[in-house]
Amino acid sequence: IAMPLPQAAIKPLAGGYFIQSRNLCLDLQTEGGLAVRRLGSPYNTIIKLAAQPGALFEIGDGKTLLDSTQVTVGTPKLEGRTLTVPVDGRPGGVAIAGQLVVMLEDDQVLMRLDVANVGAAVIKPIVNFPLLRGMKIGSVDDTWYLYCRKGGLISNRPTAQRKAYGGEYPLQVADVFNPKSGGLALLTYDLADVYRFWNMSKDADGVTWKMEYWQQETPPGAKIETVPTALRGHFGDWRTALGMYRQWVQTWFKPMVPRKRWFQKVFYYQQALAWSQLRDPKTGQWRMSERIQRCKDAFGCLDYLHVFDFGDSRKHGRVGDYNHYDELGGLPAMRAAFKEAQEQGVRMGVYIEGYLCDNRGVWGSQHVAANCIRLQDGSPMMWPGSKTETMMCGAALPWRQHLADTYKRVAAELQPDGMYIDQYGFINPGKTCWSREHGHPVPAGPIRGEAGTTQAIRAAMPPQTANLTEETPNDVHAQYQDGALGYSVVSDDPVLAPHRVDLFRFMFPDFKVFQLVSYNPFIEGGWDLLKWPFFNGEAIWLHQDPQRDYCDDARRFLKQSFAILHKYNDAFCSDKVAPLAPTLMPTVYANQFSGTKTTVWTLFNAEFHTMRGDLLSIPHQPGTRYVNAFTGQEIRPRVVKGQALIPVTIGPRDVGCVAAERQ
Repeated sequence: IAMPLPQAAIKPLAGGYFIQSRNLCLDLQTEGGLAVRRLGSPYNTIIKLAAQPGALFEIGDGKTLLDSTQVTVGTPKLEGRTLTVPVDGRPGGVAIAGQLVVMLEDDQVLMRLDVANVGAAVIKPIVNFPLLRGMKIGSVDDTWYLYCRKGGLISNRPTAQRKAYGGEYPLQVADVFNPKSGGLALLTYDLADVYRFWNMSKDADGVTWKMEYWQQETPPGAKIETVPTALRGHFGDWRTALGMYRQWVQTWFKPMVPRKRWFQKVFYYQQALAWSQLRDPKTGQWRMSERIQRCKDAFGCLDYLHVFDFGDSRKHGRVGDYNHYDELGGLPAMRAAFKEAQEQGVRMGVYIEGYLCDNRGVWGSQHVAANCIRLQDGSPMMWPGSKTETMMCGAALPWRQHLADTYKRVAAELQPDGMYIDQYGFINPGKTCWSREHGHPVPAGPIRGEAGTTQAIRAAMPPQTANLTEETPNDVHAQYQDGALGYSVVSDDPVLAPHRVDLFRFMFPDFKVFQLVSYNPFIEGGWDLLKWPFFNGEAIWLHQDPQRDYCDDARRFLKQSFAILHKYNDAFCSDKVAPLAPTLMPTVYANQFSGTKTTVWTLFNAEFHTMRGDLLSIPHQPGTRYVNAFTGQEIRPRVVKGQALIPVTIGPRDVGCVAAERQ
């Protein structure tokens, strides 16, 4: 018998309030400080959700840090399902005050911490909200977490993580769950690019969450930026939390220009050099067809050729101008070479730096000093090891306009199919700017500067031309570009994420990711990382020489995997994708891609020995043909009660692929 879910309500309780959605209950103390007294699930009394009683947030001014149990709480106001609690840090020595607003909905507890600098001096406020410690569902060992850093962690092992919202933490969701029971999801609803760090740890006491907001100078009277934050209890596991997040994304996500089917069908991305590979340095003749054939001979195809150094000037520098075509034989010759490749079905891309500008350049010599990133001591940020390449601030409007103009001009001159923005997408704190001349807060994290500049570049480019960055960005920025390189495979922790899943790829399936797994040759058996882009159904970025820098095994694997990705592109380019689909072997992982006529499962065996037996149990449709995509051999499953049991043999630490071809 199904148990009815309780009605959502906020009710006064001794010294505080009892807040209950249909799937979460929160006992909030509002006298003698503000604290979480109890956090639990109203529907599960056997495997209980619990958290350590304590503070819900922290505020500070750089000298004094108060947690919410130490602030002065005013008289709460309850209006229907909205509870407003005044909070004031001034009696404790911190000139920050405002209110905690709790808005109860049927399926979530939505909170805002609306606070401001109420002192007489400029401060760099510390705000950590929410703060929940020692969460567990049942035993600590049975308590798992979803942490949506680059790639994604789904584990029950101890850890400590701190990643910035951006390329480091691109999805606005986390979860704590028990696979036997249910979980608690944390979501933020931010479309304004508020910079912050997602902190999560697990230890002997359970899981702790802390949202840590970026510290920047805040004048008297100014509001301190935070974002709406939701707590949502749920049945099921991490998949339910991702489903909630995906539902929210669908309410606002809209790419600036339509997605390009040709771009989504690119799986082999090859970087090449104009100065030494695509053009004979002795004769000056372009040898585009020769290079293309070299790639096709090795891997059976070439989808996209990225020219890294088309704008490299030996006089004016590698970055900044991108118009010194005379040093590479002139614009007409370069355009003819691009067209030669395009006529062979190879898409062409060009490289432009999003951050670096050479101060020897025509533009850079006049504008670098005023528009570059300034360190805290006021000095310009330089590229490591360079005396002339300077890091520019994405929020500096002259630099933004120069980039937009450059992309527009180069798009017209060379007519490439794709245009790349180097260093963008990471959105990492290492690009912080302390300048007081650019019109941004001090210090400024890179998130809003990259957003504005990426939008300006996208608006300046032809809509049919793809734009991509060096790293997969945060969710909001994914609207401003068609794709990105990705470092999730090489960055994932194989202990916490042995499958190296890329959750962003599955949350935004129309956003194209090209995994960059190594700059080194794939020889002497050191090519295992090539397997995980295929497991994720992703494309791959390569720059090595296709004939010289691969062992036979690596070359054979890439040739096979590119053939499979192309053959079943309808499935791999579909919006109907599922990460870590259920399998009958816990340490053999599967991702699912469903096209109009074919469903494909990519497989990874995390064991160090061969696994044999039934792996997948899927609804059987008469007339479906099951195929081992790597061997081409038909698989004959047992059909039990309408379920096809798919047997596999997969080697140690190897990948595989099963295709269900429907008539």
